[in-house]
Amino acid sequence: MKHPVIQLQSSLENNVKSILLHYNNAAIDFLSKNLKNPENIHQTRLCFKRIRSFLRLSRTAFADGIFQELNIYYRDQGRLLSSNRDITAIIDIGQDMLIRGRSDSVKLFLKRYIQAQKRNRKQTSRNPDLQRNTQTMIDSLRETANKISSLEISGETHKCLAFGAKKVYKKGFHLLETVRKTREDHLLHEWRKQVKYLWYHYVFLNSFWPGIMGAHARQTQQLSQWLGKYHDYVILENDLLQSGSYRNNKNQPKTISRNIKRSKEKLAQHSIKLGQKIYLLSPASFEFFMEALLKLERGES
Repeated sequence: MKHPVIQLQSSLENNVKSILLHYNNAAIDFLSKNLKNPENIHQTRLCFKRIRSFLRLSRTAFADGIFQELNIYYRDQGRLLSSNRDITAIIDIGQDMLIRGRSDSVKLFLKRYIQAQKRNRKQTSRNPDLQRNTQTMIDSLRETANKISSLEISGETHKCLAFGAKKVYKKGFHLLETVRKTREDHLLHEWRKQVKYLWYHYVFLNSFWPGIMGAHARQTQQLSQWLGKYHDYVILENDLLQSGSYRNNKNQPKTISRNIKRSKEKLAQHSIKLGQKIYLLSPASFEFFMEALLKLERGES
């Protein structure tokens, strides 16, 4: 899927509306496809995440309450599809462990577990409620597209976007400081969300300085992927703990738990090291840099 960027010669209003509508309509297209293919659900949720990221980038362009309203709306749409995505995450990370596994008994357990998850995903995709709920979501997204088209957008491009980017950067900056002290799963998950927003911001802002924004986007994407994989291990770990076959097994749980813990620790170490480079500037310095760059490229005084 092609990802739009902010156009230097377009107004703030045109940029905001075109990007929001692009992903809103792309979500409708993915939902209209065969939902038995988990990739279509995954892509739909990514559209919602990119919308929520762009809302944060352009938040001061909206009238009071509009940012919160749209952000909550797209958050809730994504949550309606989250269970299917969690199953896919469990399958993917389970297969990764299966490939790297050494113990035959552990590999056999994981193979059976993954097969059960695939059956679960297949049953979920065949649920008639999913089709009905999907059509309801499509209708709702079409109504929202009309609302977006009629929104009142105001503000100076460089100030609006620099402020929005700074708020996301600042949250990620402080979460990194917290994660360095205590590596709790929920904190790394919160940091992951801010990192993903920042990654998308660099993509949206690519036209202002392609070489630099592109490099920042690639590094931030790598960090997002490491933290995403960490979160997938957490989902797998929590699901296994609720599995009767896992709890009643005397040998495999200890080995699998050790492997998960080792993988999570390695991912956390890599993430923190890269994060210290990505969040090298103070939030104030980051905002100053972004506003000066955006102002220069836009030719705004």
